[in-house]
Amino acid sequence: MTTLDTYTAALRAFILQRPRFELANYGGCFRSYNTDYRQCLADRDDALEMLAHVSRATDSATMQASIADALRSGRMEWNAETAEFDYCTGQYFPTEYRNAACQLLARALWAYWRDASAANWREAMSNADNIRRTARNTLGKRLARRWFN
Repeated sequence: MTTLDTYTAALRAFILQRPRFELANYGGCFRSYNTDYRQCLADRDDALEMLAHVSRATDSATMQASIADALRSGRMEWNAETAEFDYCTGQYFPTEYRNAACQLLARALWAYWRDASAANWREAMSNADNIRRTARNTLGKRLARRWFN
């Protein structure tokens, strides 16, 4: 059985791997190369910030289940044999993989906040606006606006 610590360690390694940009793929256009590179760095920062909140979850069993649930959609898959994440590339790996990690973490946090609040039916956050408010209060306006729309 995969633990939350195993998931977070593997996600951290996945996020921090080198993007392997190739200037030749940009036809020598430094502007396009730098634009994609800066976006990749921004995605890394967002993913690491969300991962920090995931790893500090008060209910690790619920967060672990939320990550497993979030893995059911998207391009990321969990490889239990190697205990690492696999990514199915769409067009260009360097511009996509950290964004996919952010999407996975956002889905996991959404499910965690939804499921954790379901235990207390009086304060249930089944309403999307309440979950977005929690995201804004927990992660800040910028991350909430980008990943929880």
